[in-house]
Amino acid sequence: MVRKNHLLVNFCSYLKKSLFVFFAFLIFNNPVFSDNWEQIATGSNFKEYFKNAVRSGRTASITAMRDYSSEMTQGDMTYLSVKKLYQFDCSREKFRLTLVEKYEKNKLGGEMCFASKTKTDWRKVNPNTLNEVAMRKACKKK
Repeated sequence: MVRKNHLLVNFCSYLKKSLFVFFAFLIFNNPVFSDNWEQIATGSNFKEYFKNAVRSGRTASITAMRDYSSEMTQGDMTYLSVKKLYQFDCSREKFRLTLVEKYEKNKLGGEMCFASKTKTDWRKVNPNTLNEVAMRKACKKK
């Protein structure tokens, strides 16, 4: 009888550890972590993430995602996350957007409610901005 109780206690302990590992996997296996997004900044209503920094010669690019904690509105459209693809001229410290997508839910989830692949004009990167952080990250890649 004592041996059976000992086995039952060991099994319960093993089960608890296994469930803990399983739930930890579920928590950390959301798209932001599994797709290699790196959190860069937190604002009063958003978190900013970067990934896929690539440099070729004097130009570089990086993908950014901004997740809002409350809905943003543009006209009759509401969204919770935005994906942008930045292109940088590293030697001139300029940038332009080559892609903007807005999504109904956080972490680029739900329906895409806006998309633009129109390249913006080149703009100077202002110091002490998220654009500068993105440029430094993208332009340091070789």
